[in-house]
Amino acid sequence: MRLLRLGSVLCAAVSIAACGGSPAAPSAPTPTGPSPATGGQRLAWDQPASSAQEVAAFQFALFVDSRASALSEVQCGSTRVTAGFPCSGRLPSLAAGQHVLEMTAALGGVVSPRSAALTITVASTTTADAE
Repeated sequence: MRLLRLGSVLCAAVSIAACGGSPAAPSAPTPTGPSPATGGQRLAWDQPASSAQEVAAFQFALFVDSRASALSEVQCGSTRVTAGFPCSGRLPSLAAGQHVLEMTAALGGVVSPRSAALTITVASTTTADAE
């Protein structure tokens, strides 16, 4: 299973503010530069969260070329790594060509701003890719 990394960290942690106890806005993800893709691959990131239960409560939205799109099969690990909990989701099928991906994260009704853009180039699929 091939993974596309969305930056080193999807910084979309939501924390309770020390003063007032209301949720703080999640931070936007931090993507990296162009990546080759064939569509249907998994997008991966490390999700900051205080616990595996908290990361399981996050809801993620994917935007492809500024249009909301499904990020299916989202899975997050239960063991923390340095930058958070490893997460991934399956990208939708994408037409050949260049696409811009952005994400948001939500917890308890608080939604992060969109991430910085991640530009990918989807290669045409061939018979060898389908095997």
